Amino acid sequence: MRYTKISQVFCLRFLLCILLGMSAPTGAAVISVGTSPPLPIAPSITLPPPPPDTFVVPVQITGALNLQLWQFDLTYDPAVVQVFLLSSPSGIDGIFPAEFTPGNGNTLSNILGGFPFFPGLVDDVAGLYPSLLNGVTGDGVLAYIVFERLQEGDPGFAIENAVAEIGVPEPNTLALFAAALLILTFMPRLRGFRFSSKR
Repeated sequence: MRYTKISQVFCLRFLLCILLGMSAPTGAAVISVGTSPPLPIAPSITLPPPPPDTFVVPVQITGALNLQLWQFDLTYDPAVVQVFLLSSPSGIDGIFPAEFTPGNGNTLSNILGGFPFFPGLVDDVAGLYPSLLNGVTGDGVLAYIVFERLQEGDPGFAIENAVAEIGVPEPNTLALFAAALLILTFMPRLRGFRFSSKR
């Protein structure tokens, strides 16, 4: 009897380790500044002709897994560059949505907010993917920000306060198998509890 109880406890701990280990994502996504792309930045985004000294800064993520919601701050040297408040379909001048997978309009980010008005800071840029139930996975661009160069020098672009919210990943086969074993292990004990409760 004691051996059976110890075995059940061991099985419970072992199967919980499998469930947590196999169905949880590994690694961490990293949000960073990418290399300025040539215009147009995406087939589904049309930009008016920008002035000669303007350029686009992509903010990208690597290692995304079921990414649904993201947010970041972009800092820079205001003596070298400034945000160019170009009219954007996002409704926030200077901040443009991006196709996570180029050419796939369903992966176009929906920009929720952003404040490009502070010198040296584009604050609280946030977005999500309303067309995708499970978000996006892999590496891709989250948003584009348009800048104007004021003088030569390093703009010093950097990402701060990055947040990447993931969706609940679909359980894989091994996790489901472990859950089934967990139920089968404790079914006899549960039946015994019901029988012993009868008067």
